[in-house]
Amino acid sequence: MERYLRNKSSIDEHQQYILSKKHVIVLGCGGLGGSVAESLSRIGVGKLTLVDNDVFVLSNLNRQRFSTNKTIGQSKVEVAKEKLFEINDQVEVIAHKKFIDSSNIYTLVDGCDLVIDALDNFETRRMIEDADLDVPIISAAVGGYNGWLTISKPGYRNIKHLCSNANKGVEQILGNLSFTVNVLAELEVSLAIRTLLGEEVSLHGFYFVDLKTLEIEKIDIIESFAV
Repeated sequence: MERYLRNKSSIDEHQQYILSKKHVIVLGCGGLGGSVAESLSRIGVGKLTLVDNDVFVLSNLNRQRFSTNKTIGQSKVEVAKEKLFEINDQVEVIAHKKFIDSSNIYTLVDGCDLVIDALDNFETRRMIEDADLDVPIISAAVGGYNGWLTISKPGYRNIKHLCSNANKGVEQILGNLSFTVNVLAELEVSLAIRTLLGEEVSLHGFYFVDLKTLEIEKIDIIESFAV
């Protein structure tokens, strides 16, 4: 198929078919989530569910993929759904304009192969991790020139080791820069595609990214199983 011609030979025809049958849910459609959703659509993941209760505001314009002067005040997930259809009309996109909480997380995730956590607060991240979902969760966050990335397999709780009490991260102080957001989003997508294609991506820890020094440091978690 010509649409995916440039995916070859990194993704062969059979793998492209596998991706077309996969369902990924993206929790949060701001900076990270919008970029992740676009890349997953372009590469050919067959079904995307987008969840976010927010609308675009002026301060989103510096980094959020689908924010424009015309979309200010509009639902992030509805705008994303429309734009993703323009990019790849072969991808089914479901948009939920709602908050994510313990009352709906199981319904939202039902039938998904993978969860992308692109949220902006640790309280919701921990709630999702504590839900004991039976699919992997890929999480990332950004602050200034820095970011972190992790993948929690079923039964593991990586987020609790990063910050057990705080709700917001250093982005409240350092801000969110467009290039850092894009780098971390694409790292999430890279882990997602490898996981969806059946590669054993074993990471019980975090990758910390520093775009000033251009360094990525891996820090392992010694104990990450919930007890």
